[in-house]
Amino acid sequence: MFKIIYIREIQHWLHSLRFKVSFTIVLAVFIIGTISFIVTTKQERTNYN
Repeated sequence: MFKIIYIREIQHWLHSLRFKVSFTIVLAVFIIGTISFIVTTKQERTNYN
């Protein structure tokens, strides 16, 4: 009984951890992409003038 409960809790924790890690990676990629786009756009505006 306790073994089943323990295994389910571990599985729930791992799924939650996977979601948090995946969300953090996706958020980091979007932030880095946004910063890169802003820097590139500023350079292009400077070069255009």
